[in-house]
Amino acid sequence: MGGQGGVLRGVVFFEALADQIAQYDKFVEEGQPKLFNPQIEISDIYTILLSFVVLVALKSMFLSFADYRLLPSMKRSVKKKLFENLFYTMFYIISSVFGLLIISREKWDLHPLTNNDVSMVRALFDPAPPPMSNLFKAYYATQTGYYVGLMATLFMDTRRSDYTQYLMHHGITLSLMAISFSFGIVRIGLVILILHDICDVFLHAAKTIHYCRVESGSMVFFVLFSAAFVLLRLVIFPRVVVCVGAEVLRYVLEKPDLNNWVAYFDYYLPMWACSVALLIGLYLINCFWMSLISRLIYRELAGSGNVAKDGDIRSDSEDED
Repeated sequence: MGGQGGVLRGVVFFEALADQIAQYDKFVEEGQPKLFNPQIEISDIYTILLSFVVLVALKSMFLSFADYRLLPSMKRSVKKKLFENLFYTMFYIISSVFGLLIISREKWDLHPLTNNDVSMVRALFDPAPPPMSNLFKAYYATQTGYYVGLMATLFMDTRRSDYTQYLMHHGITLSLMAISFSFGIVRIGLVILILHDICDVFLHAAKTIHYCRVESGSMVFFVLFSAAFVLLRLVIFPRVVVCVGAEVLRYVLEKPDLNNWVAYFDYYLPMWACSVALLIGLYLINCFWMSLISRLIYRELAGSGNVAKDGDIRSDSEDED
C-alpha cells in the first residue's frame, strides 16, 4: 500500500506540473513578476563595500598583535593562532546576536522541529519576496560584505588540514547569500546564517581558551560546540534543506498562488536547483566536520588523545607549536 501511495502522489505531482506548464502562456500575458529583489538599493552595495573594508582592517589589526611584545613567553606562531581565533570569536558573537535580534523582530514564526510542511513553507516563502526592514537589509548587506572579506583574507589564516573544505564552505555560503539577497529569499538566508554562526562562537572560543592554556575551559566550550553542532547543523539545518528542496516545490505545484513560481519555471527553476545543490554541499561539509569531531571524542573517551591538547577541534591534524 505504501508503494502504491507513493506512485499515486508522484502521478498527482507530475499532473500538477503539467497543468501549470500548460498555463504558462496565460500567466505570461498577465505580466511577468520581478525576477530580482525589488528592495535592493544602491545604498546596500555601499554597505557591502564598507563592511568588507571594516572586516579586512579589523582582521589585519588583530593578526598584527602577534608581532608586538604582548605575551612574551608565547611563540609568535601560537600568538597568531590566539589572536586569529579571538577575532573570529568576537566576529561570530556579534553576527549571532545581530541575527537573533533580527529574527526576534520578524512577524513570521519558524519552529523547524515542530512546524508542519505548509506552515514552514509559508513562514520562509510567503510573501515572495518578503518585506525587509531597514535593520534586516543592513544585516544582510553587512554579512555579505563580511563573508567577501573572509574569503579575501583566508590566506592570512593559519593553514589547516581541512583548508579545502573551509574554502568551499565560505564559497558556498557567499553564493547562497548572493542568490537569496538577489531573488528575495532572505528568510532562508537569515535562518541558515544564524544556525551556522552560533556553532562557530563555541568553536573559536574553545580554541582561543586552549591557546591561553586553560584546558578545563577549552573542554567546556568543546562540549558546547559539539552539542550545538549536532542540534543546529545536523538536525535543524537538514530540515530547512528539505523544506527548500522538496516541500516548497510540492507546495507551489499544489497551490500556485505563491508568486506564480511554477508559471515562470524557466526563470526560477535554475535558481532553485542551484540553491538546493549548494545547500546539500554545505550539509555534506558539515557531515565531514562531524566526522572529525567524532574522531576527537572517540580518542578522548578511549584515552588515546586529549581535546585540550590537540587544540584544533575541527581540524585535528593542524600542526601545533
